[in-house]
Order: sequence, then C-alpha cells, then structure tokens
Amino acid sequence: MVVWERVSADIMGRRYSSSGAPLGSEFTVASAHNLGWQNTSPSVGSDSAGGSLVVWSGGPGSFPPVQWDVYGRRFDNSGPPSYGEFRVNSFTTGTQDEAVVSVDAGGNFVIVWKSAGQDGHADGIFGQRYLVTGDPLGLEFRANTYTTQGQSGPAVAADPAGNFIVVWTSDTQDGSGAGVFGQRYSMIVPVELMQFGVD
Repeated sequence: MVVWERVSADIMGRRYSSSGAPLGSEFTVASAHNLGWQNTSPSVGSDSAGGSLVVWSGGPGSFPPVQWDVYGRRFDNSGPPSYGEFRVNSFTTGTQDEAVVSVDAGGNFVIVWKSAGQDGHADGIFGQRYLVTGDPLGLEFRANTYTTQGQSGPAVAADPAGNFIVVWTSDTQDGSGAGVFGQRYSMIVPVELMQFGVD
C-alpha cells in the first residue's frame, strides 16, 4: 500500500501486488474536513495478511501548525477502510506530528510521533501500542530519556514477533549538534496478554 498527500490536504492511498501491479483505484484515506483543515505527512505499515494502518498529522490552520494531532485509520487486505479514523495522541497541548507506524506479523501495531512540550522541554518522542483489534494497549509512552533541547524525526520498526525499536534525532545530546539515538522494546503485546484458556 502506498499513501500520499494531495494539494487539497486529503490523504490518499492505493494498493499494489508484490509485482507492482495496481490493485484497484486510488482511494481517500482522510479528507480535509473543511477549507481550514490540513492533513499531512502520512506513513503506512502492513501486517502479514495484507492489512494496513495509515497514520498522519492533521488539524486546523496552515504551516507552521499551532495545534495538530496524530490520526490513524485501519484497512483490510481488500483496500477499503475497515474502521473510521481515530486520534492517536492523548496529550493534546501543542502540536503532535511526524507520526510513523510499524505492524507486527499478528497485526498488532505501534505508532510513534514528535510531541511539542510533552516531555517538559521542547519536543519529545512519544508512542502508543495497539492490539490487533485496534484497542490501545496501556498509556502512551516517552521514548527519549534525554529531555534537554529537542528530539525529532522518529522512525519505528517491529519484527514479526512484535519486538520493536524507535530511533530519532536528538539535539546536543552527543555533545556536538544533532545525534541519532534509539530505544529497544520488547513485544508490542506482552506475553501475558496473549494467553488463553481452554475448557
């Protein structure tokens, strides 16, 4: 699945086969709610069954944003949206943007983004885990432990088992300009939440 931003501030998507052949027409992931609304910077992650999750930043006003949030929408392997869009971030002061997503083989996913002012100093990197059902798993978490100056440009990748790593750019942390830092995490869904009973 490929996603992009239109000049109209809509987020669009189109699915392709493994050979690169298009599967159906392009479709709208998120539309601008009104003339003053912007949607930008989409990112997409897919599971082993072909389902996808798209995240983006959106809100009223133009660049630079004053108050934007991170939104997401899930799609099944046929292309049409499986669910309506949802807001990812629970901290809504300032702007949340630069969202990225990764999905494990079971369809569980983690979203990370840059959040202005949430870590107490400039921008921090925050994330939220989700179950395959789309339900949030716990509270959103902060990836950066160094909170002096700003952190930006997050990226996230999960392996098939759901272990994941978050990386970002950190200003002045390495003592000279911007450096790249990361944090490793265990499975998106802890083992104890994957247990089940048999009668």
